[in-house]
Amino acid sequence: MALLKRQVTGSRGAYIQLYGLDQLIERLGEYADVQMKAFREAAKAAGKILQASMRSELDAITGAKKNINVRDMTDYAREQVANGTISIRRLRTKAEKMGPLTDQELIWLKERQKSGKPVRGIRRQKTIKEDVKISNFVSKSGTMGVYGRTGSLKKSINYKIWSPKGKKIRTKGNKWKSTSSGVVYLIVGPTRVVTAAYNEMAGEVQKVNTFNYAHLVEKGHRKVVMGHKMAGRVPAYPFMARAVSKSRMLASAKARQILTRHLSAARLRYTNTGRGAA
Repeated sequence: MALLKRQVTGSRGAYIQLYGLDQLIERLGEYADVQMKAFREAAKAAGKILQASMRSELDAITGAKKNINVRDMTDYAREQVANGTISIRRLRTKAEKMGPLTDQELIWLKERQKSGKPVRGIRRQKTIKEDVKISNFVSKSGTMGVYGRTGSLKKSINYKIWSPKGKKIRTKGNKWKSTSSGVVYLIVGPTRVVTAAYNEMAGEVQKVNTFNYAHLVEKGHRKVVMGHKMAGRVPAYPFMARAVSKSRMLASAKARQILTRHLSAARLRYTNTGRGAA
C-alpha cells in the first residue's frame, strides 16, 4: 500500500516523499473499502497546499501582472491583433472523439488495409490543434498581457491525482471485476496554458506557452535576446523546489490528519458491526 510514494513537481520530475505516513498507510490497507477514498482525500488536501505554495513563490519572483493598451503598441502589433492568429492545442470534445473519420484518417485506414495489417479502430489523440484569433486575448478594456508578466505560469500551477489500474479478478463465469491498486500518486506543477502577449522589446505579439518555459524559470537558462544567444545566464528561480521545501511538513501533517480520521472511523464501524478488518 502506498500514498504519494513519489510526488512529482514540474514537467521534468522532481521526486519528494511526504513524511510520517507509512504506518497509517499500512493500517488503512486492512480496510480495503475505505483506503482509496482516504488516500485520494489526503492527496487532494496535500495538492492544494503545494499548489498554493508554488503560486506564492511565483508571486514573489515575478511580481504583479502587467498589461498594455492596444493603442500603445506598435503598428505591427496592432495589425497582428486585428488579423493575426496563434496555434493552440486543446482537448477534443466528445463529439470530436466520436465523430466521422477525417480525410487523413481515411487515407491511413486504406493504406493499412492494403498492407494487410490488422485494423482495430483508429486511436485519436486527446488533444487537437486549432488556430485562435489574437484578438480573443484582448480584454474588454482593450488591454493585453505583457510578455514575461502575463501571470500565465502562476495560473498554470495545478495538481492531479492519479491511480494505476488494479488487477482484474474473475468473479462468476466469464465475469471479471476490477480491483483497487491501493496506490495514489499526486502530481503538482505547471500545466499547459497558451496565450498571446505583447513583447515590448520586439514590438510584436508573441505566443506564450507555459509548458515550454516553466523548467527554464526553475533551472535558469542561457541569456537569449531577440532570438540570439548572448554571453551569460539568466539566474534560476526554483519556485517548485522552494515551495516543496517550505510546505512539505504542512502537507504531510494535513495528509496524516485525514488518514487518521478515516482509520478511526473505519475501526469504529467494524467494531460496532462486530466484523473484523477486511
